[in-house]
Amino acid sequence: MGRILDYFYYIAAVAMFVGGYLLTHMFHISNAFAIFFLYLGIILASFALFLLTNAGKLFKKQAREAQDEVYKIFWPDFNDVLKTSLMVAVAVSVIGLLLYLLDSFLMNLYNVVL
Repeated sequence: MGRILDYFYYIAAVAMFVGGYLLTHMFHISNAFAIFFLYLGIILASFALFLLTNAGKLFKKQAREAQDEVYKIFWPDFNDVLKTSLMVAVAVSVIGLLLYLLDSFLMNLYNVVL
């Protein structure tokens, strides 16, 4: 019974999109805001129908598990972020300077040889 109900929900979602498309074209709705809110409502209603299906229930379960995992993350404090950012900036600057000096040396060597 659940799969048949899922198919009904999918068909209802597609019917809403087709109905919205026909509504905007049959009645010549040209107001961009009206079209935007019409399709926004259709998308939200379709998503609500999706959440009623078996795939939607699995989606909700995985979203809850992902949210639980986010709460387990250790977020660094501002001082740690600042120290790490400064270390990266200094390392990139030093490597950039070394590459610039190497490039200048090789360019001068190339000009001397030719």
